[in-house]
Amino acid sequence: MRLEAALVFWGAAAASFGIPDLLIHQQRVDQETSRDDDNQLLAPYLAQALDDDGRVRPVVWSMTDPVFRQWAETDSILVEAEQPDERTVLRVASRRRIEYVVFVSAVKEGPTLRPRGRLFRAGRLVWKFEPKAGLPQGPELAAPMNRADMDRLIAEANRRLTDGGAIAVTVNGATDWDLTSRTIAQTWVRQFNEGPLKSLPARAKTPEAPVAETPRGAEIQPSSPDWQTLAASFVAEGKLQQALAFLRDRVDADPSDPKARMALSDLYHRLGQPMEAARSAALAAEFARNPETWVVSAQRWLESGDAAQAQAALAKAVALGASPDLVRPHQITLHLLTGQMAEAEVQLRGLAPGSYPLQRALVEVLVSKPSLGPEAAAALEKRPLSVEEYSLFVLCLERSLMELTPKIRDLVPRARLEPNSSALLNEAEDSKVRLSALSSLVQAVVPPERHQESHESRRLALILLSQSSMVVQAFVRSNDPDQAEEAALSLSEAARIAQAVREAYAAESRRAN
Repeated sequence: MRLEAALVFWGAAAASFGIPDLLIHQQRVDQETSRDDDNQLLAPYLAQALDDDGRVRPVVWSMTDPVFRQWAETDSILVEAEQPDERTVLRVASRRRIEYVVFVSAVKEGPTLRPRGRLFRAGRLVWKFEPKAGLPQGPELAAPMNRADMDRLIAEANRRLTDGGAIAVTVNGATDWDLTSRTIAQTWVRQFNEGPLKSLPARAKTPEAPVAETPRGAEIQPSSPDWQTLAASFVAEGKLQQALAFLRDRVDADPSDPKARMALSDLYHRLGQPMEAARSAALAAEFARNPETWVVSAQRWLESGDAAQAQAALAKAVALGASPDLVRPHQITLHLLTGQMAEAEVQLRGLAPGSYPLQRALVEVLVSKPSLGPEAAAALEKRPLSVEEYSLFVLCLERSLMELTPKIRDLVPRARLEPNSSALLNEAEDSKVRLSALSSLVQAVVPPERHQESHESRRLALILLSQSSMVVQAFVRSNDPDQAEEAALSLSEAARIAQAVREAYAAESRRAN
């Protein structure tokens, strides 16, 4: 049963049979040391598991939940408090006479998932799962190859989680985060039913009532050979969350089907979840075992920013006989991601002229001249970059700025010690030329819609940095104290704006995801 349809149907049933509500709030764990967002959503998985059990009516604190959305129409605090504290959630639950509230979170630690959960009844803590400090991560569990094995998997997970550890459900040695989350959710529901929900009767499901918005072909089940028809109809009608729930069910029905896993990867990509898209594509490649699927897996890893995994996937594609023309574009992107500019330039010579304009412009500015010629600028201005292309552009730009900015800043004190040094004059000229080229590159790039605001600030920051480099060059020539002060002020302002741009870009990325 798809989650949204299930919640609507059981919402009506709850009114008739007095099923108590259970409010689920997903909490975020801040990972200051992690580059990627390692938080994993558990709320929708727990809602589905509770809904399947039937003892309570689960409602997720999210505008994507139809019941919660109905509540929000008459309660403004639900809209205003998208990330409320626990006190607010419990106060709302008390006001709406919601008997049960559960707070959940989960953080990815390497290949495993470490979950946390606490269940309250009438404001009193009645169940909790907290990982024990210093406890090693639990061993990985092999994923079931059919649904009949799910009970065995849940029982094993229950033993692992009871000790306060972390688990991973794996397919061919790679963590399946979707199946891991489902396993945790079903394990917790089993613990609820043995404890705080024990007195509530389990209710067998009646056939799902028809849903008016269900697209044509909805009678197709995940196990049907025509599952692709329904998945495509959900996507075509913009019902991406329904498509996601359906495709997850399809993967559960046949975990070894590479087409289902690749369809799930494509949907994660469309939803702006690059890491999940990469993991699904990697599992698809493991089952498909053909070079083309490994190339797609490499592309997804590149989009997620994981160069090591991308390189491994490309190596497998080559080993299986992938054509050089299929592999080379991704090898170029991999070289750019890892700062191997000379290697990227060599690979780029093998591609047709005019293809891959961003990669060509990056090589031209960062390796060859450095400058941005009119042909490269015109090619970039033809269309907005994709989100993945823009991410590559930002990475290469920031890498260059991290190298250049300290050099420019150090020129002032060095010039005081070595006035009229020809070596320093050459360094100042080189820095000015390189910054001017980077500024031209930023001017030519058309950002994706989500990053237009930060890109405009980025453009202004590059102009200011370029002007600062000219002031520094003038000081190296003249050793004029006034120019030294002006250079220090302009560099400080440029650094301030650059940091603001980074924060704005990160915020735009989080909002989109």
